[in-house]
Amino acid sequence: MSLPGAHFPGLVKFAHFCRMAEAQENLEPMQPVSTLAETGQPQFELDFYRLQFRDPRAERMYQRDAHAESIDFIRTYFVAGTLLYLLFGALDRLLGGPAQFFLLAIRIGFVAPSLLGIYALSYHREFQRRMQLWLAMAMLVSGMGIIAMTAIMGPPFNSLYYAGLIVVASYCSSFIRLKFRYSAVISVWLFVCYQLIGLWINPIPLPIFISNDFFLGMAIIIGLFAAYIQEMYMRRAYLAQKIVEEKNFLVSEALAEAMRANKSKGEFLATMSHELRTPLNAIIGFSDIIRRELFGSIRNEKYTEYARDIHDSGAHLLAIINDILDLAKAESGKLELTEREFDLAETMRACIRMCQMRADESGVRLDVAGVQREIRIVADERLVLQIFSNLITNAIKFTTEGGAIHVQVSAHFTKGITVRISDTGIGIAPENMERVLRPFEQVEATYSRRHGGLGLGLPYAKRLTELHGGSLEIESHVGQGTCVTVRIPAWRLTRALDELESA
Repeated sequence: MSLPGAHFPGLVKFAHFCRMAEAQENLEPMQPVSTLAETGQPQFELDFYRLQFRDPRAERMYQRDAHAESIDFIRTYFVAGTLLYLLFGALDRLLGGPAQFFLLAIRIGFVAPSLLGIYALSYHREFQRRMQLWLAMAMLVSGMGIIAMTAIMGPPFNSLYYAGLIVVASYCSSFIRLKFRYSAVISVWLFVCYQLIGLWINPIPLPIFISNDFFLGMAIIIGLFAAYIQEMYMRRAYLAQKIVEEKNFLVSEALAEAMRANKSKGEFLATMSHELRTPLNAIIGFSDIIRRELFGSIRNEKYTEYARDIHDSGAHLLAIINDILDLAKAESGKLELTEREFDLAETMRACIRMCQMRADESGVRLDVAGVQREIRIVADERLVLQIFSNLITNAIKFTTEGGAIHVQVSAHFTKGITVRISDTGIGIAPENMERVLRPFEQVEATYSRRHGGLGLGLPYAKRLTELHGGSLEIESHVGQGTCVTVRIPAWRLTRALDELESA
């Protein structure tokens, strides 16, 4: 039977880990992993009849892991089983009569030392290789001890010891992690031996013998069925665990690879600043010279028009590249703040003047409040201007004609600086709130969106705000508008407390 997940492609890598682990445990060598991949057979395929994995490597790995997981329980059950076996010696003294010496000799002189010897062997490093053999030997010795006692016990008490076989078969099949097929073979052997003893060697009255046979046979069948189900589910659970581990490994590996790729991308873009900006500045500069005809007139007006188009396109492309490179620098930790003291209110007024023309062209009203008084802070003025120009430009882009944008600035000595930019635009759906803060994300479909841009405005503004120790929050309702709140920590303020509170 091929279990769920047996054809999971990542298990080819998993086979490699099995091979390495077995080599570390000094197990016998396996066939190359490539051979397994070429056969197309699943690595974990369960044989229902033998109840083991068809692939010897998978079976060896399961036995090794089962040994490591259950050896402490096996030792505990060995000690408990030995004590239980000795405890029934009281029954020998009570019922044994003349044979009690031989009964105790079997129980105390042979079976118990054998079980304790196997227990001692469990601490040897080679025990794991032959663990199932030793466990089978423990069941066989215990059962044959009961058979021998039944053979020498005088009637009618010889008919009572079949119950010991029930205990041995149930205990060894369920607790000491003996393979099902081994416990089945030994249980059948003990049942056959009991027939020989009860019918010929030390005959038991037939009605009692038939009754004993019935209960012994039913107990063995039920015990073996329970042992079969138990081992089946243990193997299925083991396979499920390995599939989860393999998937976790592949996910972790993919995540690490993605992080490495992202880091490499960021470092590459951060180092490409000069190589990209220099030729663009040359294109813009020379096209501007041609457009303005600084070295003489151009007779054909088309050349002037083309030069203007080159200049405008180059300036637009440079602005996009600057945003990408600056964002890459910010994400890779290479964007350094050039901090100085300046008036935030004046910077906000300059930002409003820059955005006013675009707002007028879009038919959007732009209101501002809280920038009449001086608000002096220590920060990177260029990047602070970039934060608010990105946010206001973004608000203009997504506000329909006739709408309004309101910018409010407030400052407090303990609460810090709060700038709210609210609009009456299209809004953002709750399920898209995280997407708009990821670089290059656009909520609108690629082929149907009505608004341009690369999706860098909000992510870049958020990253720059965080570089200043602040935070950026978004509240939005579809069809009603969006409010972006930027908070800058109070420690960047340089004004006196009374001045801020009065502002």
